[in-house]
Amino acid sequence: MHTPARIPVSLTDPWGHWTECRTIADPAELARRASEAAATLAGACASVRSRAAGELEKRDERWRALVVRLAAWAERSCAVEAGKDRLRDLRKAGNWLKALAAELRERRMEGFTGQSQRIWEQLRQESNIDLKGVALKGSERANVRKLVMDVTVDGREASALGVMSQGEQHSLALSLFLPRAATADSPFGFIVIDDPVQSMDPAKVHGLAQVLHELGKHRQVVVFTHDTRLQRAFADQELPVAVFEVERGTSSRVKVQPVSDPIRQALDDARALASTDNLPEAARTHVLPSLCRIALENAFLEAAWIRHHRAGAPEHTLQAAVAGADKLMKVAALALFGDIGRTGDVYRELRRRCGQHAVDILRECQDGAHAEGARIGDPHRFVDLVGAMAQKIRKPEEAAR
Repeated sequence: MHTPARIPVSLTDPWGHWTECRTIADPAELARRASEAAATLAGACASVRSRAAGELEKRDERWRALVVRLAAWAERSCAVEAGKDRLRDLRKAGNWLKALAAELRERRMEGFTGQSQRIWEQLRQESNIDLKGVALKGSERANVRKLVMDVTVDGREASALGVMSQGEQHSLALSLFLPRAATADSPFGFIVIDDPVQSMDPAKVHGLAQVLHELGKHRQVVVFTHDTRLQRAFADQELPVAVFEVERGTSSRVKVQPVSDPIRQALDDARALASTDNLPEAARTHVLPSLCRIALENAFLEAAWIRHHRAGAPEHTLQAAVAGADKLMKVAALALFGDIGRTGDVYRELRRRCGQHAVDILRECQDGAHAEGARIGDPHRFVDLVGAMAQKIRKPEEAAR
C-alpha cells in the first residue's frame, strides 16, 4: 500500500490501526481487524474530506467576490486606457477654465478696486493712508481666498489693519462693501447699512454723506444710526435726505415718524409753548426766547458749514472754529463772514440781510438767558419772526456771500 507524504492529525490513529494489520499472521484475525480498521479509517477520511470541501467552498466564495470587483475594475481601466487622449484634453480644458476664472475674478476685482479707491478718497478726508489696490489671493486647489490690501502710510508700505484707527477701519470696510453691494448685476435695488458713523471723526462723516448721496442716485439707501452727525452732514453740504425716527414701544410696537431738522424742531417747540394756555411768565421770558435762540444758533451753524464746504476748506479748521465759538455772536460771525473775530459787524450784516428788526430779535433771544429775561409782547409773532430770520440766515445763497 502507498503511504501518503502527509497524514492529517485527525487520521493518525486510524491510519496506524490500519497499517498494524500487516503484522497479523492469522487469516481470520487479519480479516476481522482489517475490516474494522478499514471502516474506521474510511469514516475518518470522509469527515476530513467534508471539512476540506467546506473550506475550499469558503475560499472560492471570497475569491469569487474579489473576481467580481477585479472584473469591474478591469472594465473601467480599459475604458480609461481607451480615453487617455480625451482625458489629456479634459485636463488642459480644466486648467484653461481655472486660469480664465482667475483672470475674470481679477478683472472684476479691478472694477471694485477702482470704486473702493474712489470711496476711500471721499471717506478718508485728511487721513495720510492711501489705498492702492485690493486683490484676492489664495490656492486654487484649496478654494480659499484671502483679501490683500495694498496700503501705504505717507508713501510707505504698511499693514492696513495695523496702522488704521477704528474710524478708518470702518471707512475702509464701507469702501470694500459698497461697490460690491451696488454692482450692476445685484438683484437688489437698495442698500441697508447699520450705524456706519461709529468712531468716525466729523470729516469722515461728511465724506460718508457724499458717498451715500452718490449711491442714492441709482438705488435706495437706508441707514440706521443713533448719531445725528450724519443728518447734520447732509444738511451742511446741501444734500437731500429723508430722516425718520423709529421708536419701539411696549410689546415691540414700532412707531415711525418723520424727523424735522433742529431749526424747525426748536421753532415747533416754541410755537407749542406759545400756544399754551395760561403760560407762566417765566416760560414767556426765559424758556421761549431760549428755544428761539437754539433755532437761530442752528441756522448760523448750518450756514457756517455750507459756506465752509463751498469754499473747499479742510474740515478740521471749521471744527476748531466752532469749538471756539462759545458765544452766539461768535457763531453768527462765523456764519456771516467765516471769521469768528468779526462779531462787531454782525448787527450791521443782519440789518442788511433780514431787516432792522433782526437785531432786536437776536438781542431778545439772548436776553432769555439773563436773570430779567426777555420782554415779549406777542409770543406767536415773535416765533414767526425768528422762523423767517432763521430761514434767511440758513439759505445757501445768503450764506455764500
